[in-house]
Amino acid sequence: MRSDVDRAEQRARQYWYDDGLSEIAAGAILLAIGVLSLVEAMVPQGSLVESLSAIGIVVLVAGGIWLANWAVREAKSRITYPRTGFVRYRRRARTPQKRLLVAAIAFALSVLVSFILNFTAPASLAWIPAIQGWLIGAFILYMAYMLALVRFYLLAMLSFVLGPFVALAGLGDTLGNGVYFTGMGFAVLLSGTITLIRYLRSTQLPEGE
Repeated sequence: MRSDVDRAEQRARQYWYDDGLSEIAAGAILLAIGVLSLVEAMVPQGSLVESLSAIGIVVLVAGGIWLANWAVREAKSRITYPRTGFVRYRRRARTPQKRLLVAAIAFALSVLVSFILNFTAPASLAWIPAIQGWLIGAFILYMAYMLALVRFYLLAMLSFVLGPFVALAGLGDTLGNGVYFTGMGFAVLLSGTITLIRYLRSTQLPEGE
């Protein structure tokens, strides 16, 4: 049973996702990664475009996250806060030991996966979309549990299924990643758009705005 404080914190977290804007931003990033991977898969190996795409992925992820955060804040200040106000919950502090433990586990897992894939390549590379699907699905599932939002559970299930499906289709790592990220990005973007439409229909600006 959740305490009243836990339920209040959960509702405050849910409020951030009531308008679907964060999902739209995340879906756009995933979709952009997918499109870039598809372009990389279609150009000849060793071409300049293929070399630039590897750098493009890094720039896209780093720059995309920064741009998405800025865009979501700006959109909320114009769309969400005038309608339903601004809510901030008190985050529980994380100790340096916990941060170090999480970082160490994540690093160990990434090294282990990289070693296994490189040791068994090229056959194992075909399973990269499946691994992507499981990792992203696990993250979305965690978010679904923390927020108690049904649509996040559905997105997690889709990621768990889509990744292995693309891998079993034999598309390879680059094309497979392109298909997975494009499909997942479209799904997250669609989920956010539907949520935003429902939010706008159920709320209204104060009179005089």
